[in-house]
Amino acid sequence: MSRHAVVLLVALAAAILAPAAFAQSCTPPQCVGPCTSNDLIVDGSFGNNCPNWQFGGAGYRATDGGICYGQEYYARLTTLSASSVSQVMNNVQGGTHYALSYVVQLNGIGEPLRAAELWGHISDATTGQILAYVIYDPGTANFFCQQRYMDLGAHPEWAGRDLRVTFYTNGGAAAGVYKITYVGFWVNYNF
Repeated sequence: MSRHAVVLLVALAAAILAPAAFAQSCTPPQCVGPCTSNDLIVDGSFGNNCPNWQFGGAGYRATDGGICYGQEYYARLTTLSASSVSQVMNNVQGGTHYALSYVVQLNGIGEPLRAAELWGHISDATTGQILAYVIYDPGTANFFCQQRYMDLGAHPEWAGRDLRVTFYTNGGAAAGVYKITYVGFWVNYNF
């Protein structure tokens, strides 16, 4: 079989399997074959209502289509009272480089503008030790559907640890609602 035919067969197989590859379930993603990176988050769009997501305080999974041009599902965190959403990720394979991505919007901030802060960190899920503060959004004005990306750098010491990503508000601020979806926690194996 010619090289061209092999490439065509691989492309055809990828096209047939693409819907299955993007359909997320409630099981942790597995890297099969030669992988350069992997998203450790399960159900980053909140679409499958997976128990991997843990909500605290006034935080919950919303389904009203109220984020980003009608994206149906998201984590809803209020700024009036403490709210959180987190997920534990198994990082058995480790990696050479990490990044966090998510889409966020802030609604309901009225006058006078006061900080409606969104915070986030990566922690060791076993010990609770905070490994990196990754998010601080002062939330002084409403904004719509913004993609955020944080390059967390090289952390070989994170290999083999169960990691927790947490988004939270401390409450007591201006009335507002943070809406978060499309969360990804990326580990790169060949950076």
